Amino acid sequence: MRTLKDGRLELTLDRPSGAPAESKASNPRCNGAGFKILNCTLGNTRSRGILVKADHGLIEGNTISGCGMSAISIGPEYSWGEADYARHVTVRRPMGY
Repeated sequence: MRTLKDGRLELTLDRPSGAPAESKASNPRCNGAGFKILNCTLGNTRSRGILVKADHGLIEGNTISGCGMSAISIGPEYSWGEADYARHVTVRRPMGY
């Protein structure tokens, strides 16, 4: 494995992966698992109030208003070249939207 000038990693595999050349990969251990967003007031954004791209998180008691897109978005944005997934995310007691 080596790091390219733009920060991407180049891997040499011991056999073909079968994945198409345009496939994405990431390391879930480096995505911020175990996060908490508690009792915050968020809003007046051009896009999302909370954008989650990690596992095992808790979003609770937040007031979110005035977002140009969704108040809470959970998951990757493939159109931006991002990979991975978000599992086991709990959203409880939203205070506004």
